[in-house]
Amino acid sequence: EELYLRLFRELNDSRFDSRETSEVLARLGAPAVAFRAYAHQRQLAGHNARLAEAGLRVLALATATVERADESVLEGLTFVGLVGIMDPPAEGVRETIARFREAGIRVVMITGDQRETADAVARELDLLGPGEEVLDGRELRERAAGLGDRIRRAGAFSRVGPEDKLDIVELYQDAGEIVAMLGDGVNDAAALKKADVG
Repeated sequence: EELYLRLFRELNDSRFDSRETSEVLARLGAPAVAFRAYAHQRQLAGHNARLAEAGLRVLALATATVERADESVLEGLTFVGLVGIMDPPAEGVRETIARFREAGIRVVMITGDQRETADAVARELDLLGPGEEVLDGRELRERAAGLGDRIRRAGAFSRVGPEDKLDIVELYQDAGEIVAMLGDGVNDAAALKKADVG
């Protein structure tokens, strides 16, 4: 998924003739998608991993000057850099998770962030116990072998979309679990409705 930051006008060739303009396109998106187009993929992936392992939400930036803006210009963009955004858990979340555990309620985190970021945040919140892992949305969609066992060992889910959230709720319910879900976005609606408590 890509987010198009904005499209704006820029004068061509530094001539101040407003009739001769071109479009400057800025693109913001997931690093894994952006890296496919660049020669230095390993180096960029290393920088991305370091930011994500620090618990930052990482976005890749790219730009291009084009004659007209349409989807064909999204290839061949110039990589600008990576941005790491700190999105800390709300105050009291760690304590709330601890109270749930004391009451015998298992808590898992579901996020659209990449695996490294999800892992760092889950560890910060003490959601990953011994033998627990972060399960990626792609693995859910591919219905990887041993998925049922891995769901039971998952302390967090990464790179999930709305359909994945619904699948996660259903997988837990199919395993006999009573599922409660918290969510604050429109993309949580289907899973909230399907959960036993939402």
